[in-house]
Amino acid sequence: MVRRSQAQAEIGNDVARNAKRPKVEEPGSRRTSLRRAQQRALTPIPAAHPELWWSDGNVVVAAVDLSFRVHASILRRHSSIFAELLDKAPDAVGEVHEAFDECQILRVQDKGADLAEMFSVLYDGGSRGFFDWKKPIEFGKLRQITLVAIKYKVQHIIDEAAARLEHVFPTSFVPERLGVDSWVGVRPDYPVHFPHRDAAIIGAVLLARAIDKDNPPAFIATAMYHCASLVSRDLYSPCPTEDQLSLTYEDFLKCDYASGQLIRKCSWVRSPVADALQKPLCGGKACRKGLQRLVCDWIRSSAFSTSQPLSLFASTVIPTYRDAAPDAQLCKLCAVALLETIAQRQREVFADLGNIFEVPNWPAQPQA
Repeated sequence: MVRRSQAQAEIGNDVARNAKRPKVEEPGSRRTSLRRAQQRALTPIPAAHPELWWSDGNVVVAAVDLSFRVHASILRRHSSIFAELLDKAPDAVGEVHEAFDECQILRVQDKGADLAEMFSVLYDGGSRGFFDWKKPIEFGKLRQITLVAIKYKVQHIIDEAAARLEHVFPTSFVPERLGVDSWVGVRPDYPVHFPHRDAAIIGAVLLARAIDKDNPPAFIATAMYHCASLVSRDLYSPCPTEDQLSLTYEDFLKCDYASGQLIRKCSWVRSPVADALQKPLCGGKACRKGLQRLVCDWIRSSAFSTSQPLSLFASTVIPTYRDAAPDAQLCKLCAVALLETIAQRQREVFADLGNIFEVPNWPAQPQA
C-alpha cells in the first residue's frame, strides 16, 4: 500500500509540474502553420521564390538565398543527382530528413538565381523559348544555365546548349561561319548572342571542358581555333578574378603552340596567288596586274602571317577588284581557279583542327 500511494503521489506531482501549459493558438492561424511547417527544419529556409513555389509541390530545394517548392517527380525525371539526393538515407542513427510543410527539404549551395534559371527551363522551357532557336539567348545566360545543368546532370539542357554553340562554332566546313568576328554581337539566325569576342570564345572552351573534360563536344576545336588568334595575356591568368575567364594552363599551351602552326597553314592556304604570278593560268595583262596587286595588298595587310587561315579574305577581296580596279581585275578563269584552290586547302586545314587541338571526336575527313 505504501508503494502504491507513493506512486500515485509521484504521478500527481508530475501532473502538477505540467499543469501550466503553453497557450494554444488557433488551428488556422498563420503563426501556427509556419511553426508546424518548420517543425522539422533544423534551420529556417530562405525566402520562397515568387514563381517557382508550387502549392502541390512535395519537395523544397533550399538554395543559399532562395527556396523552391517543386515536384520530386520532375527532379527525378531530369536529374540523376537530384534523384540520389531524394533517396539519400539519413547519415546518423535516429536522424530524420528535414521537412517543411510535410515536404522534404534538400539544401544545396547554389545561388538562387542559378537554380531559378534551370527550374524555369524544366517547367516552362518551351514557352520561355529555351528550345526555340528563333529566340536567341545571350551567352552569359546560356553558360549560367548549362553549368548548373552539368552539376545536376540534366542532359537535355546540356545537349541543347552544345547544339546552339555548335551552330556558332561549326564542326563542318561552313566558310561564312568561320570568320574572325562572324558571330560577335546580335546576328540574325544565330541561336546565341556574344556581346564580347574574347570572353565568348574562352567561355565556349571552358564550357566544353565542363561538359566533358576528356571528350568535350566537338565545337571546342573551332572555339580553340579562334582562341589561337588572341594574345597570350588574354587567354590565361594564373590567378583569375571571379569575373575573369581564363583557359586552363593545358589548353593555353595548346592554343599558344597552335598559333605558329596556323600561321604556317595560312601561308600555305594563300600561296596559290603567289604561285599564279610565277605560272599564270592565262596570258592576260590585266589578270597578271590583278594578281600582283592582290599579293601586294595581302602583304600590306599581313594576310600571309595571320593565324586565321579559314577567314574569307580571298573570297571577299578578289571579287571587289572588279569594281575597285577594273584595269587590274582577274579574269573569270583565274578568279574561279584561285578561289577553288584556296577553298580546298581551307577544307584540309579545317579537317586537321582535331589533330592540332587534340580533339578526339573531330570530323576526320574534309567536308566537300
